[in-house]
Amino acid sequence: MKVATVQQRLQQLQVYTPAAQRFALHLLGCAASAADACQRSLEKALTTAHYPTDPVVLKSWFFQVVRHQCLDQIRHRSAADGRQLDDDEFATSAEVANHN
Repeated sequence: MKVATVQQRLQQLQVYTPAAQRFALHLLGCAASAADACQRSLEKALTTAHYPTDPVVLKSWFFQVVRHQCLDQIRHRSAADGRQLDDDEFATSAEVANHN
């Protein structure tokens, strides 16, 4: 991918980054984890071939990337704790993510 394209994408996404970090903090409950989730989400967004061009679609798409990254971190955290999220816990995490 061209450097100009990456820079353009980063410039577009930086508008949404503060709100995305607050969203991730709400889901994860930890500022460091939220910052990590946003950083990984930006990396994915900057390198994907399926980058939306419509600004309205871009915002919702980026928040979905952040949401999925947060849910992945929740799953990994649960696995590291030696347990698996049961259906109710996972549904609750997904509901919280969908309401934001």
